[in-house]
Amino acid sequence: MNVRFTQEEMDKVNLTSLKLKDGSGYVGSFTAYHEVHCVVSLLFMRQLNDANEYLPALGPKMDAQRALLAIP
Repeated sequence: MNVRFTQEEMDKVNLTSLKLKDGSGYVGSFTAYHEVHCVVSLLFMRQLNDANEYLPALGPKMDAQRALLAIP
């Protein structure tokens, strides 16, 4: 989720960012969303790696998918 920060807010936290084209502030984001994305991605990769345990009905089809993604 992207948010707009004012110059005063940026000065208060002593950070820098990209200035918006219209000059109305600076672009920012909450890192919690990025961290959640990373955790979900790691869980997905674990499930893909252990597909026979999580999705036993897919068997060989998942082996082919793992080969395409170069997952051992």
